[in-house]
Amino acid sequence: MLKLETHKFLFDDALTAYYHGRRAQMRMLRSAIPPRSLILADWRTHMNADSSRRRFVHPLIYLFALSLVTFGWAPVSADDLVPPPWRGDPLTTVAEWDFLTPGAGFPDGLSLAPVIGDGGGLPQMTPTGGVVWDPVFNGSWIGQTGGALQFYIPDWIDNEPYKDLWVQFTYQPNPSVPLPEVSNIQAFDPTGPVVVSPLSTNDFLIDPIDNLYHRTQVFRLFPNPDWETFDIVVAPDVVITQVVVDTISVPEPSTFVLAGICGVLALAAGRRRLQWRKK
Repeated sequence: MLKLETHKFLFDDALTAYYHGRRAQMRMLRSAIPPRSLILADWRTHMNADSSRRRFVHPLIYLFALSLVTFGWAPVSADDLVPPPWRGDPLTTVAEWDFLTPGAGFPDGLSLAPVIGDGGGLPQMTPTGGVVWDPVFNGSWIGQTGGALQFYIPDWIDNEPYKDLWVQFTYQPNPSVPLPEVSNIQAFDPTGPVVVSPLSTNDFLIDPIDNLYHRTQVFRLFPNPDWETFDIVVAPDVVITQVVVDTISVPEPSTFVLAGICGVLALAAGRRRLQWRKK
């Protein structure tokens, strides 16, 4: 008979991997765990045993972990913590990078299928300067001597006057250098220069063990460009591990819409802080 105590430790590790977004570790654990039929048979034996053995695992945690390992990841990506409320609407795009392998390239995120506009080409990320790829956190870019990750995003070509750019990324800071940030936004519109206006910036801690933070930066571009590029500046020893980029073409902005953006960011940050305080 399989030992339930062994399952318990495997599931504890699986839960840790889930919350830290370590997909490779999760796949390894999934292959090590016996088939559900054997686990459930052992669970029945465990529940019929004397009460002194029940201290090894709480039933709710056990069943929750079983569902994670058996059915795979939840649909929410580890980096997609503050998605825009308009994602999936008409004239929106989305791209996710997990940096699973070294080098520049097309979005490789495992949780979000890319939605690409018709502004020309495909979304791309290109490392520039002194940044190097590292397998830490299942793939990251580290500012060895300092540099940037440059992103190209094709938009939809339409008649709406504005473009909103919504960037999320997960990072590990270096307290002796500036935090990573979105900068150097360049955009093309055939009618003339594009003006970029920052709308909001929000940071919060998501993993106190590995000192990982999540940042969301939102910008408004006018006139609505066909495409844009931007940099995420990476200072020495700063780690960037995941990036999600959303865009939308929007009509004349309103105070209500701007207030809604700030509300989404504040609510998400408050919810994450509350969750960590409860742990």
